[in-house]
Amino acid sequence: MRLRDLRDDSQKGGPTYLACVNADGLTVVAILYWLALAGWFGAVFFVVMSAATVHRTVEEADPTLPTVLSVNLEGRHAALLGGRIVGDLLGRLWTIELLAMVMLGIATIAEWLLVFRDGRDVLLPAVRTVLLAAAAGAAWYGNRVLRARAERHRARYVEVADDPEASEEAAGQFNRDQADASSLLMIELAMLAGVVLFAAIGLGVPAASVVTLT
Repeated sequence: MRLRDLRDDSQKGGPTYLACVNADGLTVVAILYWLALAGWFGAVFFVVMSAATVHRTVEEADPTLPTVLSVNLEGRHAALLGGRIVGDLLGRLWTIELLAMVMLGIATIAEWLLVFRDGRDVLLPAVRTVLLAAAAGAAWYGNRVLRARAERHRARYVEVADDPEASEEAAGQFNRDQADASSLLMIELAMLAGVVLFAAIGLGVPAASVVTLT
């Protein structure tokens, strides 16, 4: 199609012009969607990969924390420091997740508006929406519940360090919290991978919107 013909159709409000408008709307939604999804997925993937490396590196260094000098905590400073570092990473991750949730929420609402307006199939958007909602719930629970609980148990662990029985109980709780947080991150990553898959299948510009300029 020639550029002149496209201009003539746009002036007349013809079908070519309307198809381009629909394509532009979907393209904006897709760009916003992919930017937010890529940032969220990449951040979670980075933290998942970093957590194991942080713990291993800190254990190899075998540090001694000057503020934790109880004899009952000898050899366990690495676990405390590693847990603190990973906790800080999770705090930064939550900021990225919140931003991505807002952007994806806007993009999802816009996508549903286009779905209903154009009479598109609802299956893939519904699957993506459910997966995103589940991933957002996992992110909220991991940060607001598990991370906060792990911080309390870590503080308790240090506080009762001179009591062998109490410190062992606190250490067990702290370790379980870390394991739960790691498992939840893996689940969240799997959900986001599902969103990526279904977005790649169903979120794109329809072939009818492609215009060749000669």
